[in-house]
Parts: sequence; structure tokens; C-alpha cells
Amino acid sequence: NGKIIAKIEGANAPLINRKVTNFINEERKIIAGEMERPEYNEILLMDLDSEENEEAHGDNVDK
Repeated sequence: NGKIIAKIEGANAPLINRKVTNFINEERKIIAGEMERPEYNEILLMDLDSEENEEAHGDNVDK
């Protein structure tokens, strides 16, 4: 639905590859009826200079 559901900070190709592969595998399972589509909270893109924003969105950000 056009929502940002994951964010990776920095250039970490192995992590990006793992994330994309996991999302593709989840989507295949959803299509096959093996699992239900999870409810993701949309990640808002903001300047994360303040600690307040990091705490609010820290669980969804991989480094």
C-alpha cells in the first residue's frame, strides 16, 4: 500500500539483501496462504538528530 515498513541506515549490502529476501519470502507465504499479512507501522522519514525521534522509531531502524 505504498508504506515504508523498514529502514536501514548506512550502506550495509548484506543487511539490505537479508531484509529484502525476508520480505519476498513473507510475501510468497502470504500468497500461498501459509501466513497472514502482518500489520506494519509506517515509518515516517524525519531527521533523527534528536533523541526523541530515535526513541520513537528506534525499533524499526537497522544499522
